[in-house]
Amino acid sequence: MDPYDLTPLLKPIVRVLMETTDNAMLDELFDVFRVVMRNGAPPSAICPDLYRIFKETFTAPLEGTAKANALGFQAELLKRLGISFLANPPVSDSAAKNFALSIMLELYQDLIQDMTADTEPNTEPERRILLKFAALQATINFCWSTDTKPFTTEELEPVRKLAFTAIGDLSKFVKGKYARQQPHDSNAASFDPDSHVDAEAIQCITTWITKGGIHGQNDGLLYMMTIYGDMYGCEPDELTLDAIKGIRGLVEFTVDGSAQFLKWKDIWLSALANNLGMIEKNIPMPGTVSQITCEIFRLMTLMVQKHPKAIVKEELVKEFPGELYTCVDKDAWIEPNAEVKRAGAVLAVEVLLVLPKRRKSSGDLLTKWRAKLADLLPQEDPLILAIDQATH
Repeated sequence: MDPYDLTPLLKPIVRVLMETTDNAMLDELFDVFRVVMRNGAPPSAICPDLYRIFKETFTAPLEGTAKANALGFQAELLKRLGISFLANPPVSDSAAKNFALSIMLELYQDLIQDMTADTEPNTEPERRILLKFAALQATINFCWSTDTKPFTTEELEPVRKLAFTAIGDLSKFVKGKYARQQPHDSNAASFDPDSHVDAEAIQCITTWITKGGIHGQNDGLLYMMTIYGDMYGCEPDELTLDAIKGIRGLVEFTVDGSAQFLKWKDIWLSALANNLGMIEKNIPMPGTVSQITCEIFRLMTLMVQKHPKAIVKEELVKEFPGELYTCVDKDAWIEPNAEVKRAGAVLAVEVLLVLPKRRKSSGDLLTKWRAKLADLLPQEDPLILAIDQATH
């Protein structure tokens, strides 16, 4: 039995959710699920009941905090399971496709008007706005993906147009409020980590940016680089994760994004040093911290590929492959934090491959990393082949 499986705990809560009409009880139970889903997708065993609850709460006559928490529950479910969950539900429902389509076409209208209204945190009006953001984010993830069943391309065309317009309006709003001309420019407002609405607005733009390889529209969003710089290091950790994902999308899917990111040394140099310390402790990283570390390593790998000379002239970068190798130089080295170590190992090798050939230590380290990567990658992997070519 998996000690982290929440199914035994959540099943009776779901049962009560489906049976009770008591607003106070619903208030507490919806809040439980909202918190649980913020840490990951719910167990598959309870998803059929969660689908039924999601649909029922759209028309249920809830009041007060129970309504607010029901909206929060809906938003988290959309963010974790997405439109595909509604369009291809785990139960038989002939109306599922039309229900999912209505979410994508109707739920996130009038976003800017709602954003500019005064709302108190954790109230029904604010949660309603956050649900709209969740619907837009889920729509982007679904419509710009490789699997859009059961919809045809023609059926999704009006949805894509609507989402594109919504992102354009959202971008103008965020740019007007937060964009800076340069790092640390004081002429624009600093990002407010306490604003749930602004954080979700930026998360929607980030989701769009990560799809830049598909829609090809990221060049007009380079102003977000300075906003992500402000967000980096903010609490909760999800804000930093969004910032790194957004920066990586701008670096990868724009012409000038990588050159702009070179200006933000205080982000990428400190990130390398801090993450080495965490790996050396060899204890399991919390989920979000692990994701942040992987994203930083992947971002830095892109930067090494795009600007090798500028990146590897930094002493911290040059020393990274050797210092990371020291951290993982053990027989059973992959766990814990296997994904982090994999991403770090790839970055280390990419750095070594662009260091001047005259450094004998680089060749020796490449040989050592070649042995380590044999535990992680197939022999025909391009990185393994690049090492073999560089060392022979």
